Amino acid sequence: MKKILLSSVVVASLFAGGDISPVVDIVPVIVHKVLNQPLYSSALKVGTLGVGVDFSIPMSESVNIRLNVNGFKYSTTTNQNNIDYTATASLLTAGILMDYYPMKSNQFRMSIGTYYNGNNFDFDASLSNPITINGVNYNSSSLGSLNMKTLTNKFAPYIGIGCGEKGHEKGWGLTADVGVLYHGTPIVDATVKTTSTSPATIQADVEAERVKLQDTLSKYSVYPVIMVGASYSF
Repeated sequence: MKKILLSSVVVASLFAGGDISPVVDIVPVIVHKVLNQPLYSSALKVGTLGVGVDFSIPMSESVNIRLNVNGFKYSTTTNQNNIDYTATASLLTAGILMDYYPMKSNQFRMSIGTYYNGNNFDFDASLSNPITINGVNYNSSSLGSLNMKTLTNKFAPYIGIGCGEKGHEKGWGLTADVGVLYHGTPIVDATVKTTSTSPATIQADVEAERVKLQDTLSKYSVYPVIMVGASYSF
């Protein structure tokens, strides 16, 4: 491609009058433009947002627009207010970011943007043994199921720093991001199924536990983002 471009310039100059001195002057400029043409980049990453795919679009030598999609699902056990839960994290985010590279000599970047936040966190109470809800003992014969779900903002701003995907050289590279996703104060929603003859009492106790769990989670208004992976510029 580069040889074709340079040959075309030379031929055009010869047909214009045979004087190739202007070509000699402009060739270094053309070579510089060709060799330093910004490239697109893609990346595969893993981290606290799950498994993610990036696609970077160069806007200038120091600014990229980056699109990414991330997702994963995993479960673990946890104890909150003396109740054993199976906690399930269903991660799903899609973001558009602007990457600014302040120094041309390296791939350090500062990023800002927004994400669609589809992350859900469910807490299902273990009812294999009697549990205490708001100081009252319940067993599986009176309590069918108890689920707590966290609700956060669907659109979440992001700010962070990282390196990689500058897109000035073809080939493989490394990429990393460290930042925070502001998803707002989590709201806890509670769902309980009961066979008790006093459902209103159980509902009141579950509401008290819901408030306790929300108080515990209220300080987590930001979600930490740590992602690392491999990128390819083309």
